[in-house]
Amino acid sequence: MNRTQPLSSSLNTEAPTLERVLKLLFQLLGLGGTVFGVFVALGKIEETYSLFNLAPLSFSIMKGWIFLLSNTLYAIVAHFTCNYLHKDSNFKKFFLNYALFWIGLFFFIFGNSALVLFAGWELIGVSSIFLISFYSYRNPPILNSLYVVSFYKFADILLITSLLLFQHNDIISAHSAYVPFLYLGIIIAGLIKSGSFPFTPWLPKAMEGPTTSSAIYYGALSINTGVLLILFYIDQIKEVPIAKNFLLLSGLLTVIYSSFQSRVQNNAKALLAYASSTQIGFVLIEIALGYKELALAHLFTNSFYKVYQFIKSPSLLHSFHEMVGENRSPFRANGVHYQKLIPKKIRLFLYYQNLHHFHLNSLYEVIGTLGYKLSYFAEKLFFPLINKGNSVSIWSLMWVLYYLTLNYFINIGGIEINAKYFDIIPFFIMLVSLSMIHQKNTNAFIALMMIYKILESFILYGVHEHEPYKIIGNGVLTLFTFIILVCGKKGNIFKAQRKFMGSLLIVFMLYFTNFPFLLQSLVNEHIIEAFLQQDMIMDLGFYCLANTFFNIGLYQFIFNQVYLENNEGVRS
Repeated sequence: MNRTQPLSSSLNTEAPTLERVLKLLFQLLGLGGTVFGVFVALGKIEETYSLFNLAPLSFSIMKGWIFLLSNTLYAIVAHFTCNYLHKDSNFKKFFLNYALFWIGLFFFIFGNSALVLFAGWELIGVSSIFLISFYSYRNPPILNSLYVVSFYKFADILLITSLLLFQHNDIISAHSAYVPFLYLGIIIAGLIKSGSFPFTPWLPKAMEGPTTSSAIYYGALSINTGVLLILFYIDQIKEVPIAKNFLLLSGLLTVIYSSFQSRVQNNAKALLAYASSTQIGFVLIEIALGYKELALAHLFTNSFYKVYQFIKSPSLLHSFHEMVGENRSPFRANGVHYQKLIPKKIRLFLYYQNLHHFHLNSLYEVIGTLGYKLSYFAEKLFFPLINKGNSVSIWSLMWVLYYLTLNYFINIGGIEINAKYFDIIPFFIMLVSLSMIHQKNTNAFIALMMIYKILESFILYGVHEHEPYKIIGNGVLTLFTFIILVCGKKGNIFKAQRKFMGSLLIVFMLYFTNFPFLLQSLVNEHIIEAFLQQDMIMDLGFYCLANTFFNIGLYQFIFNQVYLENNEGVRS
C-alpha cells in the first residue's frame, strides 16, 4: 500500500488567515496587472523604459494584449487555488513560486534585451520545476521534475547562446553561414518549452503537481512562452527558409502525434496535456504560415478553455454521474467515427504505436542510458583525482582551498586569451560536467565541481577583469560547498537545521544554474566573442554543453540531498 503524507502534517492551521491575506494580495496584483495591461494595449505607455537602469523594457499593443490576457488567467487561477489548497502545508510554497512565475512572465513579455527576456524565461522554468515537485514527500514528483529539468536546460542553453550571438552583429555578419542555426536554436528552445514534437514526452510527467499549477503552466501560460518566443522572432525566422520549414513541419508532427496520444490516455490530466499540445501544434502552423494575429487569438482562446478543463477535471467524474442521473439512462455512443474509414489492420497498428508513444519515450530512455554510461566513463577518467569515501572528509575542503589558491594566481597572472586555451579546455570542461551527472557521492561531487570551476576560470579570468564579481563568485562557491558538506553529514550537530540548510542548498543551486552564465554575459560579453573571433564554433558548443550538463548534474545532486534521501523507506 502506498504511504503518503500523514493528514495531520499536511494541514496548515494558520491557513484561514493566510488565505485571506494571499487572496487580497493576488487580487490586487491581478487588478493592477490588468489595469497596466489595458494601458499598454491602448498605447498609453512609452514604447521603451529602463527599470532601475538595469532592465530595459519595451511596450507595444501586441505585448499589452498578451500581458492582459495572461494576467487575467493568472488572477483567476490564484483566486481558485486559495480554496483548492485550503490548509495544505505547502500553501506558502505554492504562492512563493507563483509570485516568481508572475515576475518571470512580466520580464519575458516586456524584456527589451536578450538578458532580460532570458531572465524572465528562466524564472518561469524554475517556478515550474518546483511546482512539479510540490508533493516532495513522494519520490515520483521529484524524479519527474528532474526529467523535465533535463529538457528545460537544453532549451535554456540554446536560447541564451542564440540571443547572445545575435548581439555580436559584426561577427555574425562575417559568419553568415551560422545564422540559420541560431534561428533554429530559438525555434528548438521554443518547441521544448511548449512540449511540441519531438520534445513532448516531458509534458505528461509535469502533471505531478497540483491541478491548478498544471492548469496555468501546462494548459496555458508556461507552455505558451515557447510559442510566444517564436512569435517574437517570427519576422526574422521567415527570412530563413530552412527555419520556417522546420517550424511548419514540427507543428504538423505535433498535431498528429499529440492528437493520437490524447486518444489513448487513461487519466484526465495527461489527456488534457496532449490536447493542449495538439492546439499548440496548430498555432505553430499558423505562425509559420504568417498568420500572427490568428495564432495569438487561437493561443489564448485555447488557454482559457484548457484552464477551465484542468480546473474542472477533479470533479469530472462527479459531473458525468450527475449528467447520467439527469438523463435517467447511460449515454449511448453516437456520431460518425471517421477512423473507421481506415482499414482495421492500420488502426490496430496505430493503436499499438500510440500505446508505446511511437517509441519516442524509448528514444529518450536510450539517450538517458547512453548519458549515464558516458557519465560513468568520464568519472573514471578523473577517478585518481577524487575521493569517493562515504564519509565527508578533509579531502573536499582541500579541493576548495586548491580552487581558491589557483584562482588567485590565475587572476594575478593576468592570463591572456589565446588559441591554446580554447583548443582543449572546453572539451575537458564538458567531460567533467558529464561526470557530475548521476553523481551522488558528496566528496566526488565537490571535487568534480571544483575541477570544473578551475578549468572554467582559465577562460573567464582570461577574458576580462571584473574583480568584485570574481571575489563574490569565489565566496558564493565556498559557502555553497560548505553547506553541501554540512548536509552530507548525517547525525551531526546540524541535524536540527537540515531543513534550513536544504533550503539554502536550493537557493544556491538556482544561483549556479544558468544565472552565472547570464551574469558572465553581463560583465564579460566577449567570452562568446572570443570563441567566434578564433572561429572555434565546436569549442563554443562544448562550452555550452558543459554548462547544460553541469546544471543537470547540480539539480540531480541537490534534489537527491534535499528530497530523495529524506524519502528513503517511503514507498511511493
